Amino acid sequence: MTVQGSAGTKRRRWPARLAAVLVVAMGGWLAVCWAVMEHPRTEEPAMSDALLVLGPPDTQRMATAQG
Repeated sequence: MTVQGSAGTKRRRWPARLAAVLVVAMGGWLAVCWAVMEHPRTEEPAMSDALLVLGPPDTQRMATAQG
């Protein structure tokens, strides 16, 4: 025995549920993107024992690299 109208109600609910799930998923995605792009984990640069200059080693490039 089925209740009349229940199939029509279910048909009308699934687009709303799908839209709600997509909105929540998009909001989560945007929150993660915002956290990664606006507040990345960074550390202070450490001292190095070597210096690599790509290109011709002229004095201006060396001075900028040693900066």
